[in-house]
This record gives sequence, C-alpha cells and structure tokens, in this order.
Amino acid sequence: MGVWETSTDSLTHHRPDPRPGGMRPGHMRILKKLTLIFTLVLIAGAGWAAVYAYDKGFTKKWRRLVNTEFEKRGIEASIGKLTLDPFQGLVARDVMFYQDKNRRKLLAAVSRIILDVDFIRLLEKDFFLNTIDIRKANVSLPIDPEDPRSDRLVIRNFDARILMPDDRVEISQATGNLHGVRVAVHGYLYKPRPVVREPGDTSPEESPEQKAANQLEIVKERRHLLHRAVVELDKLEFPEETPPTIDIELAGDLDDPANLRGTARITATDLKRGNFLCRELDARIELARTRLAVKEFTMKDEKGVLRAQCEYQWGSDTIPLKLESDLDIHALFGSFVNNQSLGEIVFYDAPKLKMEADVLLRPAPDRPGRLPIRAVGSFESDTFASHGVIFDGFKVDFGIREDRYYFRNIRLSHSTGSFAANAIYGPGGIEYEADLRMDPSVFATFAKTEGTRKFLGKVDLDEESSLYFRAKGSGPSFDMSTWHSFAEIDVRDFEFNGVPIKRFETDAEINRRDRRYTKIKITRDEGSATVDRLDYNMESKISRIHGARGRLHPPEIARCFSAGIADHLTRYRFTSPPAISLAGTIDPKGKKATDLVVKVSADNPVGYDFLGKPLSIENSEANLHFKGDSLSTAHIQGNLFGGKLNTDFSIDNLSSRNNYVAKVDVKSVAFHDLAALYGYHEETEGELTGYFNFTGEGNERANIDGKGVGIIVNGDVFAIPVLGPLSKLISGVVSKSGAGHSIAREASANITMKDGIIATDDFEALAPGFRLLGSGTIDCENDSIDFDARLNARGAPGLILLPVSKLFEYTCAGSISNPVWKPKVLAGANPAARGDTPGGNRTPPVQNAASRKRP
Repeated sequence: MGVWETSTDSLTHHRPDPRPGGMRPGHMRILKKLTLIFTLVLIAGAGWAAVYAYDKGFTKKWRRLVNTEFEKRGIEASIGKLTLDPFQGLVARDVMFYQDKNRRKLLAAVSRIILDVDFIRLLEKDFFLNTIDIRKANVSLPIDPEDPRSDRLVIRNFDARILMPDDRVEISQATGNLHGVRVAVHGYLYKPRPVVREPGDTSPEESPEQKAANQLEIVKERRHLLHRAVVELDKLEFPEETPPTIDIELAGDLDDPANLRGTARITATDLKRGNFLCRELDARIELARTRLAVKEFTMKDEKGVLRAQCEYQWGSDTIPLKLESDLDIHALFGSFVNNQSLGEIVFYDAPKLKMEADVLLRPAPDRPGRLPIRAVGSFESDTFASHGVIFDGFKVDFGIREDRYYFRNIRLSHSTGSFAANAIYGPGGIEYEADLRMDPSVFATFAKTEGTRKFLGKVDLDEESSLYFRAKGSGPSFDMSTWHSFAEIDVRDFEFNGVPIKRFETDAEINRRDRRYTKIKITRDEGSATVDRLDYNMESKISRIHGARGRLHPPEIARCFSAGIADHLTRYRFTSPPAISLAGTIDPKGKKATDLVVKVSADNPVGYDFLGKPLSIENSEANLHFKGDSLSTAHIQGNLFGGKLNTDFSIDNLSSRNNYVAKVDVKSVAFHDLAALYGYHEETEGELTGYFNFTGEGNERANIDGKGVGIIVNGDVFAIPVLGPLSKLISGVVSKSGAGHSIAREASANITMKDGIIATDDFEALAPGFRLLGSGTIDCENDSIDFDARLNARGAPGLILLPVSKLFEYTCAGSISNPVWKPKVLAGANPAARGDTPGGNRTPPVQNAASRKRP
C-alpha cells in the first residue's frame, strides 16, 4: 500500500478530495446504484398505488369521509367507488343521492364526480370538499323516488362545476342534454340550518319523518310535471345544429325545496311537431318558492304569433293560463290531438283565439271522458273550407268546465246566408237552439246518412229564395242523429226535387228515426194546400200523410214524395187546380207499405187519354187508392159530352208494365161528339149509353181485351159512322116504301175487343118500318172493316117476307174512314151457307141486346 501511494503521489500533484467525506470512487458507484434502485421501487410503488387507487378505489373509510362531507351540507349520498385519476384527481363513481338516511328514496344517480379535496382542512377535521366537477356524466332522476321501477329523466353529457363553501353549494356552471335539448344551470343552494322556534311558539314541531315526506311529495310533483314536459319534448323535431336551449338560474335551501327560487329562459327555432312548424319560440319562466309562473311565452309561425302566460302553485290541481293567438292554431292543435275531422278543415287565414283557462293536472279517474281544462274564450276565423264547401267565416264564444261545454254566439257565414246557435253540453247530454238562414243543401256533404244527404240535395235555393229555420232540442251526445228537436220552418221561392214552390211553412219534431211535420202549408202559383201532419221515418223512408187538402196540381205535389205516383197522375190534365185531399202511407223505397187514398174534384174540365184519344171530363170527381206498387182502385165520375161517365179501374205495377183492369159506364153521352173524337165527322146523332169492361197493358189499343154493351137512342142510326153509306143502298132497294129514309132512332150491340179488333154479332137498329141486323169486326190497328147487315120488315110483313128478306143482305169492306157497302147477291155471297143471321159462324154474342131493357 505504501508503495502504491508513494508511486501515486510521485506521479501527481497533491490536492484535496472534493467528494463528501472524502468518499472514494467505489463507494460512490455503490451509492448511485442504491439510489437508482430506491427510485425505481418508489416509482413502481407509486404507480402500483395509483393503479390500485384508480381501479380498486379507496377504502370504505375514505368513502365514509366523503359521505360525511355531503351530509354536512344536507346531502345524503352513497359512493359506489372512490378512485384516484392521475389527471383528474379524486373521482367518485356511481354516486347515489337519497331523500333520507334510510336510503330508500332515490333522488338522483350520477355516473362520476371529480372531488377537489383540501387535505389540510381534512387533517383539521373541517370541511375539506372544495368543489365538485362533473364531466361527460349521465344523471338519472327517477320520477317517483319511492319506486325503483319508476320512469326516469336522464340528462346525458352532463358537465358541471359545483363550489362547496361552508354554508352553501354554488353551481357555477352546469350543462347537459335532456332529450336533445341543451340545458344550462347556475345558482346556489344553502345548506340546512337549525330550526329556531320563536318564544311562546307552542305549535307541534314537525318530525323529521314528516318533513322528509313533505319534501318528497314536492320533489315527486315537480318531476311528474317535468316528465310530462319531456314526453311532449320527445315528439318535437328540430335541427341538430341548433337545438332548443334552456338556461336556468336557481337559489334556495337544500333543506326546503318548497322555497326554491329560480328563472328559466327557453329559446328555440324551427321546432316541428306533426304538421306544425314553429319558427321561433321564446319563454321566460320564474320559480318563486311554491309558485311557477310563465311570465312570457311567444311562439311564431309563418302566419302569426301566439302569446301566453300561466302560473302554477305547487300542490295545486290547476294551472291558470291566458292565451291569445293569430298563428295557425288549427295545425298546432292538430299536432296534439289526433282527430281526423280536423284534417277536413282548411283555413285560408290564421284564425284568432283568445282564452283564459285552468289546466287540470289531476282529472277525476272516474270520469275519463272529461277534458282536463276549465276555460272561457272566443274563436274567430275568416274564410275557410271543409268537405269542399267554402265558408265566409266562423265565430264562437265558448266555455269549458271539464265535462261541461258552453257555446254561445255561434255564427257561421256562407254566401247563401248565415247560421247562428247556442249550445250547452253536460253529463245529461246537450241542449241547443239554432237559427238557420242559409241554403241547407250546403250541409249535405256533412250528413252522416245517405238519406239525409239525398233529402238536403233535393232543396234548391237561388238568389231570390229565403229560408227561416229556428230549432231547439236536446240529446244524449254530440251525435246529431240522437237529438230530439223542435223546429219552425219557413222557406220561400225555392224548388224541392225539381218542383217550384212559392212558400213552405211547417212546425217539425225530429228525433233519431222519425220526423213529424205539422201545420204544413204549401203555396204555389196555382194555389195552396195544407197538411195536418206528415210523419217520415228515416230508416224505412216511409211517409204517412194525415189531413192533406188544398188546390194544387196533383202531379207536381206528388213528385215531392214519389216520382212513380207523380208520373201516373200526369195522365190527368187539369185546366185549373182541383180540390185535392190525401191520406195514407207512401213507401218510395220498398213500395210494399204504400197505402194512399187521393180524392180529387175539379169544376173545370179534366183531360184523360182513353183508347189513344183525350177525353174531356167536366165536374169530375176521382177517388184513387194506391196500394203497394199498384193503383188498387180508381173511381172517376163526371160529365162527358152532355152525359154521365163512371169509371173504375186498377193498375198493377205502376213502375213497370202498368197492367190494368177497367170498367167504363156511360149514360146519355152525345154520340156525335164521341164519334168526332175518334175521327168520324159525319152528322151523327143520338145518345150513347152502355158499359165496357176490359183489361190492358200500357196505352196500346192492341193490348186491350174486353167486352161490353152499347145502346144508341134518339138519333139517326144511319148517320152512325160506318153505317152511313148503307143508307143509300137500302133506299134504292125499297124506295117505294121509303124505308131507306126512315130514321132509325135506336140501336144496340154487344161488343168485344181483342188484339185491336172490335167485334159484334148482334147489332140491331130499329126504324118504324124495319129493323137492321148486323155482325162483323173493325180492325183498329189496320183500319179495316169486315161487316155484314140484313134488313127485315117489322111486324106481320116481316114474317111474311122473311124468306125474301135474305135478298136484302149487305156486306162492308174498306177502311173505317171510307167504308164500302155492297149487296151480298151482287158480291157473289152464298146466303144459305151463312145461316139465318148475318155473320154466320162469327163469335157468339155477349148478350142479346134486343132482349135487354132499353133506357
């Protein structure tokens, strides 16, 4: 060693050792290694502690310390995990806030909270929690803190910085997303203070349990209200880049939520709900202890503005509301109420609404049909359209009290007039009164039944028309078909079912199925008529007429009720309105129930077509009985060509084939006039008496099948059509006796008619000296004649000359208007083959006219 040192010293200059304690280099190297190892161990331990603190969290003792810190501020909390974040510091995860110490009523759940701890104050056992930072957390608020399965309000991406001085909690900034709406909150809440009772205060002190229960009810009530708002919020659409915002400022006492104070400002643009688009929304809300007031609420759309104010007292069952609007309230209301009828209304201009209301928060559960509102107000609209009908305007003052509705001063304007009404609806049903002065056909498209639509469609009013309809009634519901109503009706200068009417007056009673009209009076240009009562059934469409009488043209009045009956009555042509009466039932739909008696009497002539020619009947009377779809009986009597006419007939199936059965009796009818009617213009004389029973179909003579008897007296038989030319032949044969010019004063015959052919086998005409016997046919369709006649002397000469009389037989051919008579001998006839009577084997006579007593 000494050598080493000597050698060393001899090589270098001596100087002091700068290392501590004069540590040698080997020792220094060892120290560095130990320091490095310790540092690594320390870092590893710190890292492990940090990882453990972040992953596993602190012990329950630390969590209890934090919980205690919350309790000092009146907050009951439970921390699921308390961890240390290397960047954020102390973090409380899965924090639950409760209403009471039993932790059975959850108020809120927060996913993560950053705690700013003052460790110096912690060591001094003082308040050590300075601030709480919440970043990108989710906050869950149960609607009912007592029900773990209750719906929850969830605020996402919640950021907040909460300062916690000794006596309060300050929210410097809190923002989050509530169902797409940006919410910002700031303010402060004081920690609970001990209750100081005034000297002499003997009132019972509220127990902690009762106090907690009251506070819980307030929380539940507010959250229920908020939940209803959020449910409606979910139905809104808005741009993601410009969501609605709610800025809230709070102040109050943590121990007394009932005295919480605050303001909120809500702003939004381009909000859409259903078909309604709100361009701007601005609202200012104030919370003053137990009162929530919407001081300003403004909503704008393309057409106008809605302004509203409301105020709510916590614990109250109602929210008072004032509202005034000229925006598209129809679209706004339709976005909340799913009513198909709203879509059938189009407003050309925004309607105006004014209303003061109390919104009911707790409608009675036993009356689910009641509206949750009490209100009074008015609604007014200019031009609008519904069901294709354009109205000029509508106005109503209304009142609503849950299940009672009042509508006053209702006025509906249309180009044809107006409608006014008042109505009250309640649990017992509806009562109303109405005044209609417009064309009722306007409402045809609104009618629910096809029958009502058709009835209203038959009413045709023009500019000269006027209508007065005043009604009142009641019913169990808003369904008009259930109402029982009484009405006064006065309509002038209009048409019903195409029939012009000057005036119609009646009193009406209307219920669900039946209509009863009394004191009916119908006035037309030709006259008027009254009806004691008319009953109409809406289901069967059957009308029952009682005591109808007057002077009107029957076909026109009948057309108001039945086109079939009207068409039949057109066969009777009245030169002036007859006296008419009706009674019975009309069934235009099924026909089977029709049972109507019509009585008509006319002083002036009435025209009626018979066998294709118009008869003119004077002083006529007719009794018609319509049964089912037929005219069961019709009896008509009157004066015809100076004589008497009686007819009875019936018609089957008025609506189609018109098969009929008829009987015609005439007495002392001027044969000349009757013959002239059917085209025979000779100077025919005499009077016709007889009858004719026949059946037929329609108006064709070819369809007539009948038989009858005709007797002519007091006339010149040879002046009868067809027989006129025979007079000259007879005169040439028996000129010496003058038989040809002897006037035959009476004649008779049994006749038949079938397929348009008139036939007789026993025509007989009597003159003072002879008688003329005849038989044959007249074809009305082909205008042809086939007739034979024989002349016999009367009395004893007739018997003596009987064999010779066959020489005086004649035959007729040609047309009805131009008959050609020839003697049979000259015509090459074989009289022996014909038998003793003219006509041979022709159709047997209906009755021997000669044996019948003549009038």
